[in-house]
Amino acid sequence: MKIAVVGCWRFSKHPAGSERNIHNLIHWLRHYGVEVSEYYTTEGGDINDTLQNASVAIFSAWTTGLSELLKTARQRGIFTMIRMHVPKASCMDQCDGILWHNQRQRKIRAGKPDYVLYSIPIPSEIMARTHQRKYLTITNSCPNKGGKIFKEIVKIAHRAKLPYQFLAVKSSWTGKKEYESVDMDGLCKVIDPIPPHELWSITRILIAPAKKESCSNAMIEAAYNGIPCIGINTNSFREIYGPYGGIPLPANATIRMWLMAIKILETHYAIEVKKIARFKHDPRFQPERVKEFILWLNRRL
Repeated sequence: MKIAVVGCWRFSKHPAGSERNIHNLIHWLRHYGVEVSEYYTTEGGDINDTLQNASVAIFSAWTTGLSELLKTARQRGIFTMIRMHVPKASCMDQCDGILWHNQRQRKIRAGKPDYVLYSIPIPSEIMARTHQRKYLTITNSCPNKGGKIFKEIVKIAHRAKLPYQFLAVKSSWTGKKEYESVDMDGLCKVIDPIPPHELWSITRILIAPAKKESCSNAMIEAAYNGIPCIGINTNSFREIYGPYGGIPLPANATIRMWLMAIKILETHYAIEVKKIARFKHDPRFQPERVKEFILWLNRRL
């Protein structure tokens, strides 16, 4: 079986969440012997070359010109799936199946073929190689990921002279204000994006204040490294950290509630780390899930 994977950006060019999902999927498909061809709209070229001899085409939901690309694949008789983590009604009925990123959205496409496959970590890319964990980290400091809330947390902690070290990773997006980094005004350490294994080597607690966007890949990678998380009580938080600890907060949580959560987590840090260590054995996040997906595809074709 040959699978064509179609997205907007190559992960090495734009290391964001949707690109990470596709990157991880390609890795594990090849690991299990599947031939994979790739097409990225930002790189140009002819998609027909990518679709040549493919029996399945998997599209990122955020691909530019998705409807036309889907039509091209379906005209060739290729089984099409869209990889998504939130409903995207404009394209859901134009494909043969939805490859859900999480469990809680599965039943939205009632009565049509779908499959649930979480983003499976690649240990060689995300596992910390040293342990100098001292920072309370936000992995993307743009407003949509909670950058403004993070800044307020840092500001109040700094004013109260609390003994915490904060780290903000700049957004890799430009051109849209809601995706550009929030200026931290020198209140904490700010860095450009670095390889995940380096980031998790220095992160003590993941701060995930996003109210709408999930930060699910960051949560998966942090949990895989045994790093506790304080975050808004979203579906992603409940699915990833819910069985293993962490501190969920309501969307309207005050800065005082955030600081109290940090204090509680620091007080019980060793216990939280021990609980989260079990995440690595969660069957939902094991490579064997991709193998099961391949078998499911073979039955569908």
